[in-house]
Amino acid sequence: MTTTLTSLETQPGWLQAGNSGDSGGGSSKPNGTFTIVPGDTVFSAKGNYPYNNGYWYLPITGNFDADTLFSYSLQFMLPTAADLSACQAVEFELQQNVGGNIYNMAWQADIKGSGLWRTFNYTTSAWEATTIPVKLIAGEWTAITATFLRSASGTLTHVDFTLNGVTTPINVTRAATPMVQSDYLHAAFQLDSNGMTPPTPYICHVKGMTVTATPTAN
Repeated sequence: MTTTLTSLETQPGWLQAGNSGDSGGGSSKPNGTFTIVPGDTVFSAKGNYPYNNGYWYLPITGNFDADTLFSYSLQFMLPTAADLSACQAVEFELQQNVGGNIYNMAWQADIKGSGLWRTFNYTTSAWEATTIPVKLIAGEWTAITATFLRSASGTLTHVDFTLNGVTTPINVTRAATPMVQSDYLHAAFQLDSNGMTPPTPYICHVKGMTVTATPTAN
């Protein structure tokens, strides 16, 4: 049976973990804010040093320990040219730990770097580029849906990526990363700051965060 979770951006329980995973190393200090308003959630990035990021995640409850086809959809918008200029990258992810293995399902709009959409290799801690260009326009919404197949045998496959209605097959498979933790599933969103000293603060609007999970095992 498919589980569908909608409007995640309006749900209580979001956590701000600080600058998890950025180039300066993780800390517990929040580097932005999270404001829910009807139909539109605003994330703000206010880096303390160049390329500092803000990272938010929402724990999702449910039993997702079989072979599962996940999808994560959302729309985001950088409202002004100044916001777009200040944004180094926009990232989103699902991350699951099951049976001592981490399955990371992360995407990044690498605005200031490669100019491409990239997926994250959790084992090597490296972003790997696709051929999909990042084309963001200030004040316009970008709609994405990413699909992932998590195998109980220990692999995660990026199946495809839909950007503003255009679907591109990805078919990148990576082994899960062994890590002894309690089981969890998190939906996350991240904003990276630019290279200014200090980085220029900016905001990003988000709506329509939806996660679906469909068991595929017989």
